Formats: sequence, C-alpha cells, structure tokens
Amino acid sequence: TNMRHLHRAFARARSTLASTPLDKPLEKPIFFDMCHSNNAARVRLWMALKRPGGMGHAIESRMLTYPDLKKADFAAVNPLKKVPALILPDGAPVFESNVILSFLEDKYGDAGPRLTPRTPEGRAAMELLCRVHDLYIASPNTTAPGFSHSQGAMYLSYGWHGPERGMDLPTRAAKIAEIWRQLCWLEAELEASDRRRAMVSRLHLDKFTRDPDAAGGPHLLGQLTLADLTWFPTCVFMEFMLPRFFGWPQLFDPAAADPAPTPFPRLAAWYSAMRAEPAVEAVRAEIWAYWEEMEAAGQFKPIVDEIAASADPTLKLTYGVPQAVQLNYQQPPPAGKGTGRYINQPDLGDVVDEHVAAEVTMRDARELHPPASLDALGFALQSWPTKCDDFEDDDAVVATYYGEMMDLVKAASGAERVFIFDHTVRESGNTNLNAAAGGSAAPVPRVHCDYTASGAPRRLQQLGAEGIYSRLRGRVLTPEDVEEL
Repeated sequence: TNMRHLHRAFARARSTLASTPLDKPLEKPIFFDMCHSNNAARVRLWMALKRPGGMGHAIESRMLTYPDLKKADFAAVNPLKKVPALILPDGAPVFESNVILSFLEDKYGDAGPRLTPRTPEGRAAMELLCRVHDLYIASPNTTAPGFSHSQGAMYLSYGWHGPERGMDLPTRAAKIAEIWRQLCWLEAELEASDRRRAMVSRLHLDKFTRDPDAAGGPHLLGQLTLADLTWFPTCVFMEFMLPRFFGWPQLFDPAAADPAPTPFPRLAAWYSAMRAEPAVEAVRAEIWAYWEEMEAAGQFKPIVDEIAASADPTLKLTYGVPQAVQLNYQQPPPAGKGTGRYINQPDLGDVVDEHVAAEVTMRDARELHPPASLDALGFALQSWPTKCDDFEDDDAVVATYYGEMMDLVKAASGAERVFIFDHTVRESGNTNLNAAAGGSAAPVPRVHCDYTASGAPRRLQQLGAEGIYSRLRGRVLTPEDVEEL
C-alpha cells in the first residue's frame, strides 16, 4: 500500500514537471525520508519537535531505502536522487534539506514553538551554523561521480562502494582533517557566544541581545533552532564512527576519559542536552541501529584494513588524543658552575650539561585551529618538498637544500635576506652530540632553544668575524655589512 501511494505521488510530481495540470491535488505534502540519512533526519527531527505528537496531521512521511533513490521515479521528486525531498500539494518538488526546513518553518511556524530566532542577528547566526555544516561537512558541492562530502570519509570506500563513491587514503585523511577543523570552529563559536552573552548580561546591554528566547539555553544558540536539528544527526555519525574506526576520543561524552577527554566540552554538553529530549534520542537510536547493522555487514572493514596497511606517517586520521611522553629538561647547575658544553675545544670544567626526564602531555600541532603561526606561537607548519636525495652528501646539501631552506624561511617569515652558515646531519644511531668532519651527530635529547633575542645577533657577529659568504653579493661580507644586518 505504501509503495502504491509512493508511485502515485511520483506520477503526480512528473505531471507537474511536464507542465501538465494535476487531476487532483495531494491532500497534504509528502516528505521522503531515509532512516540513516543525517540530512533527512534533521527534517524528521523538525516533524517530531515542532508540536506534541508530531506533524503527521499536516505532512505525510514516506520512509525510503537507498535502492529506492536510484529508481527513475524518484528523479522526478529529486533529480539529485537524494533525500530529503518534499512534494507540495500541487505536485511541485522541493529538495535540499535546508530549503525544506526553511519552507516548513515558514509554512507551519505557528504550529508550535518557533525554531528560528526572532532577531535578524539571531537568524544570521543560525544560518551561518547551517551553512558551514552544509558546505564543509555534508555536501560534495558537485553531482559528478568520484566526489564525496567530508562526512563520507567516515564510511565510504572503494572496497564497499566502488570508484564512484569511494576515495583513496590521502583524500580520506584530508576530509577527516576538514571534519576536525569544522568541529574546532563550532566549539570556538560556542565559546565566543558564551562570552558575548556574559558581556551583554554584565553590562545590561539588552539591545544587543541576539534573541530574548536564547539567554541561558543549552542549545547552539541558546534556544532550540534549525541549527541544532542540522548538526545533531551528523554528530551521531561522528559519535559512532570516529572513535571506532579512527581512534578519536568520545567527542560528545562529557565524562569520557579513555583514550582522552573530549576536546570539545561545549559541544559535548550540547549533545547531551539534545539527547535528553525523547524525540531526539529516538532519532539517534534509529541512525545508530542502522550503522550497527552496516558494521556487522562489513561496510567499515575496507577502511580499517586500508588504514592498517598504510605506512605513510604523514597521513593523519586520529585527532584529539594527546600522548604522554618523556622529555628531558636541563637541570640547574651546581654553585660555581654554568650550564653548557664545549664544542671542538678543551673542556675547562666550569660548565655542566645535565638533564632530567619528565612526563609531558604532547599534542599534535596539526590539530591547531587556527593553524600555528610565527606571529602567534613562534612556530608554523609548512609543507616544503625537497629535491635533495642524499643528505649524507654535503655538496648536494649545500647545492640544493640550502637554497630550498632559504626560500622556505623567506616565505614563512617575510625575511628579505637569509644566510645559511652550516648544517648538521643528525641520526638516531649516533651517541655523540657533536658531528665529526663529514659525519653525522646524534639528535639533541633535551628541550632547548638554539637562539635567544640577544644570542642571535651575537652569533651573527661571531660568524661575521669568521667571514660570511653572501650568495647575493658574491663575496665575503665586510664587518660593516655584518653590523648593518
């Protein structure tokens, strides 16, 4: 019976698209849903939360499966062959989840509490949250085969979905990184919103309140809005997949500690507040049960095997799990002695070089959002491939690597001139910190800083006294040149 209704709705929609008048309008709009679709689930949440008992009296729902989307009939409802989709009583199709939600809230806003803020500022904030989700998480922004949304990196693979929907591991890593960046952004937005509300309250700036209904609420904008309905189902995907298959912490559990506490405490509090609503928890359970079935069926095995087989250390797939490491720190020297060591000269016995190990929590700087910069943190990460293929060949290093590093320093710092005066090759098999002529040295096993604000100019003067060859000028710099620098 349901399928007969479905095909009848398809036929009416096709008539509309062909500009043929309907013989009979639909009694009410028809919403096409799919149990595990996060984008359809946001509309399903709206249907459940808009009024007690739901919106079934005004809107009919049809639950589809993935094969249904590929049928020719469904293309008349949504030419993209995706859910959600909506057929209006006159047969006109509406698709794209944000468009559907905006239409429903506009059409049936008085059926229950409004799920859009009352002020322009509040609505702009809501639209931004939805837009970021749709652009950077939930859409590939193309209908061409071979492209996937960022969220697809959590569950699509060549092994299960074939070449049209799968992806290679570097692409997966890039999309997983995008998910992390957008979660960082969303957490920062919640923190900034808390600060703004606190300022408005402290200074009694009522005219700057984004929405009177939002103050103090547990949702993304204080009050429940379409932004909450947009992000929650996608976060169910993340909750299920990222810890299981990619080693992330439990992002949305405020109490979780293994393998690490959530890096997003505000998002975790919001997610818990959303789950406290029975209708929301019911939608989560539906999505969760589907992915449990697919895990049992083996959908995620190609992804797990692909990650396990990778030997590329530059591909990052786990986020939010800092490591406990041992770092060596310099010990204060005893009375009468300084800290240091002699290099290529006799030890006079007046300095000591002792260090002690301490456990430190170390985080991956690739997780910083916004990225690390020289101005803000004193360091930056930058990809800079080299054409030097033999670092044990000093001539090759000087001829190739020096120029590459000069260009890197200029690009990263804005420096106009860069001087390289020597280099040291360090290998973990060595124990001597000082390299012999033509050889390599051991890594320096302690936390240290090579230069200070006063030490760097002093080192330049020392080098100037020894003679610095300038590639730019084609000669050794004079003392006057060095002083100018």
